[in-house]
Amino acid sequence: MIRNFMIAVGMSMLMGSMASAGIVLNGAGQVAGWSVTPFSQTNQVSSVTSDGFYTIADDYAPVNYPHGVGYQPSPGGSTGELFDLEEMHVRRDDNTLQVLVVLGGANNTSLTANSYSHNTYYLGDLFVTLNGVEFGIVTDTNSQGLTVGDIYRIDDRNTDTRDLQNVGGSYYNDTHQVTSDLGPGTQRVRDWAAPWAVDDDIDMAQLVGSATLDFATFDYAGEQNTVLIEYTIDLDSLLGSFSGLNVAVHQAWGCGNDIIEASGSYPPKTVTVPTPAAANMGLVGLGLALLAQRKLYRRS
Repeated sequence: MIRNFMIAVGMSMLMGSMASAGIVLNGAGQVAGWSVTPFSQTNQVSSVTSDGFYTIADDYAPVNYPHGVGYQPSPGGSTGELFDLEEMHVRRDDNTLQVLVVLGGANNTSLTANSYSHNTYYLGDLFVTLNGVEFGIVTDTNSQGLTVGDIYRIDDRNTDTRDLQNVGGSYYNDTHQVTSDLGPGTQRVRDWAAPWAVDDDIDMAQLVGSATLDFATFDYAGEQNTVLIEYTIDLDSLLGSFSGLNVAVHQAWGCGNDIIEASGSYPPKTVTVPTPAAANMGLVGLGLALLAQRKLYRRS
């Protein structure tokens, strides 16, 4: 299902206190260029839209947490949006894939770090599966010391990625077997949420490119310090020649207390074919150029 592509974001040192120029809201509260107004959509999972697909997950979590949603540290506890991953939107043009994520308000000095039980939890790295090939995009300057924006090909998830943060208060050591909307059967929250970060021991030969990251923070009604993050990935550099595109996206907090996922398929790339009139005009132009060249030759 969506397990093949995962996307986790932690930019605790990369992101400052205010917005970059890459993401702006217009007067109607929409994210410019996306026609998305955060917190206005109804909860949905992997809904396909006219220009892409998205998951709306305000106060929703696909995993059936052992004590239920609303019990800390799962989403919707007494701290409100402390750990809530709100929305994910995905779209693609012929050559790029863009992902827009909306995060609940942060309560710490870092915009994408939250504290619970004297522990600090971060959003992890971005993982994306494109036509069956999985990639990890480093988005946290605190994540294993790798360079923010680098894209790595994930050849072996067991050795190339890491599970949740192994700290008190996270679901790393929780042994409850739970069900989830992400797939059949039962397993630990840790297994539903992982992987969390690209491993620092990953083979550097797997570095295949870099992603463009933009971010912004806004205060919405009832949502303070909401974080918007946009990723842009060049598809041609990662896949080379391809027709249709199957994508899966997943994001989780390092403690595993919320997960957001989306997946979908896109049709083949658009190929621009010259119209007969345009092709004929091109031939006429070539003929005129040859005639002009011939006249010059004869004069000389």
